[in-house]
Amino acid sequence: MENESLPRRRGRPRSFNVDEAVAKAALLFWVHGYEGVSVDQLTTAMGITTQSFYAAFGSKKRLHEEALAWYEREVSQPVRDALTGERDVARAIRNTLEASARLFAGGEYPLGCMRSTAGIATSRDNEEIALHATAQRMATVAIIKARLDQGLADGQIGSTADTRIGALYLNAVIVGMAVAARDGVPLADLLVMAEVGSALLDRNLAPERS
Repeated sequence: MENESLPRRRGRPRSFNVDEAVAKAALLFWVHGYEGVSVDQLTTAMGITTQSFYAAFGSKKRLHEEALAWYEREVSQPVRDALTGERDVARAIRNTLEASARLFAGGEYPLGCMRSTAGIATSRDNEEIALHATAQRMATVAIIKARLDQGLADGQIGSTADTRIGALYLNAVIVGMAVAARDGVPLADLLVMAEVGSALLDRNLAPERS
């Protein structure tokens, strides 16, 4: 069984770009999951030695955390911008789901969403990975709820609407589209899913008619 965690050692300065190495590792985790990638596969993809790997990251778990942070920073930013960059909450929801569909359909990156499926199927030995991924997904729910709460304060959402349930629903649609994309559902169908999900949520959150 390979060692996945060793103490970091002091030594010569790193001879590789850490950000580029993390990006390469993230793509492997994205496609194969945490448990589907070995340290040997990671070091090969990153172009570094095992010693350099442990000196830089300490463990595979720590690298996975950095890979998820890279995903949030470098990949999913357009989705967050779609949610927060539009004043009208209904349009923000539509834009968020459409941006998610286009991201998940692949092209520049692998199919699906690294964050949505990270840590879902892990053994008890890697429960920490599952908990970290769950925390990230729930942080996304909190961001969505904050946006819906703002819509409520602005009078764009009905006063009796449950923004927590609305946020959970929107996140569920996003995760569902990510899984569908991994299953080979084409972009055209993902966009229809986004449109339907947006319409259903909008209908349930719409302000009461006087």
